[in-house]
Amino acid sequence: MKNKQTQKYANAYLAPLNYDRFFKKVFSDTQIAKRFIEDFLDIKIQKIQPYGNLEKRLTDDAKVVEFDYRCRVDGKDIIVDMQQWYKPDIIYRFYVYHSLNTALQLEDLPQKKILLKNSETKFKYVKSYETIVPVITIIWLVDDTLGNLTEDYLGYTILPEKARDFFLETKIWKHKNIKSKVNEIVKLITNKSKSLDFLQKNRLIFALQKNIVENPKLNRYSSWFSFAEKTKKETNSKSDFKDFMLDSTFKEIMRRLLRSDLSDKELDYINTEAENRAAIKRYDKGVIKENEKELKIKLKIAKKEKKQAEKYKKLAEEREKQAEEREKQAKKEKQQSDMKAEIVVLYYVKKISKNKISKIFKISLDDVNKMLK
Repeated sequence: MKNKQTQKYANAYLAPLNYDRFFKKVFSDTQIAKRFIEDFLDIKIQKIQPYGNLEKRLTDDAKVVEFDYRCRVDGKDIIVDMQQWYKPDIIYRFYVYHSLNTALQLEDLPQKKILLKNSETKFKYVKSYETIVPVITIIWLVDDTLGNLTEDYLGYTILPEKARDFFLETKIWKHKNIKSKVNEIVKLITNKSKSLDFLQKNRLIFALQKNIVENPKLNRYSSWFSFAEKTKKETNSKSDFKDFMLDSTFKEIMRRLLRSDLSDKELDYINTEAENRAAIKRYDKGVIKENEKELKIKLKIAKKEKKQAEKYKKLAEEREKQAEEREKQAKKEKQQSDMKAEIVVLYYVKKISKNKISKIFKISLDDVNKMLK
């Protein structure tokens, strides 16, 4: 008999798709996963291979790496993974997962035979790295919008640094030869020498469920995230999913999530997971509140330091002004001293009259007499 005491989702029609256990339960079906990937990436899949939970022992420090779903699409490895609430390390975490899906291909690389130098009969066998395929990692973020972004998803790939610098260096947009600069960047990006374009075929994509649901666009992938959002409601009902019932894929998803058919273990999991999430949210709120408190203190200190800095700046400006005045006065006194010396020489040595000296230096007779006194 199923546990009737489960509090969370007790009256719900479907279990939450965004809970790990149910996400795996749904996307372990190859055809469901195939449809989602086709809709999200807007591609047609020729072949897909279910891996289930892929576990690989790498090193003593990183003993097990587990992926929710991994498949081959058009010669590319694709991992569908999900992050359900904010964690500071998600970028590092999924970059590692993304990179490992390239590294894990090493085990299956075929070998090629190479003739040894200066020999016609001896060969050596080396792994053929040319068979490594690009990796596309899709991270399904439920609530996180990566710094309040408004896009449906955010994709990253490897481009030449010059291309990045081109957009970051705003001065370049004023360059008179902007067209030639653009052509130069395009040439770099489209360079396929030695398979350089392989780097760009590897993609790390963050799908932002919250934004997709709120945006009015009707993309092929919108229905998936809208469906998931509806299952998040603890009181979701059959009527919430009437638009999905005519779609055979979603009909199968609903069958897998039907709460009335869940096992006791699955019902207990819902309650435990809901409590865990609530605890994490409380923790996050506490951290945010503590950070806000710390930020207020820092802002108060910063304002005080700014006020003090402005005071020192004003004092420095006043001292600089005084120094300029002293320098100006000293210069004036030196000029007068030099003029006095010249007037003395002109009057006593060269016997030039006071009237003539007055005209030469454009000063009054009284000033001439003061200089000679």
